[in-house]
Amino acid sequence: MTYFYLITLKLMRKIAPSVAVIDMTPDASRVVDQVAAGDLPEGLAVSPTGGYAVSLLTNGSGNSAPNNVFYASDHSTAVLLRINNKTVRKVGETLVGGLAERIAFSPDGRYVYIANGVEQSLVTFRVAGDKLVPTGSHLKLPGHPASMRGDTP
Repeated sequence: MTYFYLITLKLMRKIAPSVAVIDMTPDASRVVDQVAAGDLPEGLAVSPTGGYAVSLLTNGSGNSAPNNVFYASDHSTAVLLRINNKTVRKVGETLVGGLAERIAFSPDGRYVYIANGVEQSLVTFRVAGDKLVPTGSHLKLPGHPASMRGDTP
């Protein structure tokens, strides 16, 4: 079976921000699982080796939301999701830079690259079990990171 992972945003107060798993079987496409993502999900990357996905939550950082909202923060959050066939579960999270919107896995699925808009930087995390561990790699960029793509099928 082929599964598709989708971030849903809160629309008209009827849909909670979440990551949905959609079974893409021909003639039977349907949502088979959903997990709450958190406030203002912005990006999603699925490991090319399977098993994990990471969703980025802007948390109102970098002026992405009014300063007086309850979830406004100086930092975005990277949420680690464990994938097991058609189920997805939130297993960990870590704070990252402000207005983190770009994310990609390394081709071997062992590392996650996150671009921070406020700091104009690219940081690297190692996937260690159900945790994202900072590697200490911090690459300063000459401007706001506009796009990033990994080798995810």
